Amino acid sequence: MLLFTAEQTNYSNTLRSSWLALLGKSLLAFLIFIALGFFSGCSISDRTTYEDGEGRIPEKVFSDIRRGKTEKSWLVSQLGEPDILQSGPDSKEIYTYRLMRAQEKHADLLIFLRYDGVSRDVEYFHVFFENNIVRRHWRDSVSEVQTRRYFGKITPEPVETVAQEQTAFDVEPEHKSELTPPSSSSMLAPSPSQPEEVPNGWTAEAKRELAL
Repeated sequence: MLLFTAEQTNYSNTLRSSWLALLGKSLLAFLIFIALGFFSGCSISDRTTYEDGEGRIPEKVFSDIRRGKTEKSWLVSQLGEPDILQSGPDSKEIYTYRLMRAQEKHADLLIFLRYDGVSRDVEYFHVFFENNIVRRHWRDSVSEVQTRRYFGKITPEPVETVAQEQTAFDVEPEHKSELTPPSSSSMLAPSPSQPEEVPNGWTAEAKRELAL
């Protein structure tokens, strides 16, 4: 009787352990299934695009730009004339394009939650040219570039002054002489003296004496 009771107790313990093991495996499988379903139904995407005044710019335009190879004419054909042009010495230029950056976010969480959002802000695309070849390009939030870094210190060219010769008739004497030489018109021969009038009744001799 005691032996039968001990065997029955051992059987019950074994059966209980089997059920607990099976329950544990089932619970683990259920948790794994829930986790797989959650992650398979959850998707998050993030995309950034750029636009200008004419519409969206393909990302390929930016990826095709090569330093030291891409020519200015090709870039202008893709993006148009720049919004800001900064010119420097030795055929150096900086083109700046004003772009609108749109960051799109999309998220799906199972079948219950969905998120779609877009944030927009202004960004500037700068291209540094030397001899009409792209040397560097970058994007930031600054509209104008500090040109000293790329153009160097620009010194103004010296201004040459040319001394003009003054002719004799352009120069006036500082002091004019108060005494001016007589003109040729004033150096004329003296006019003959007119004879004095002789009263009537005088003799011819008296007239001659009066004339002398």
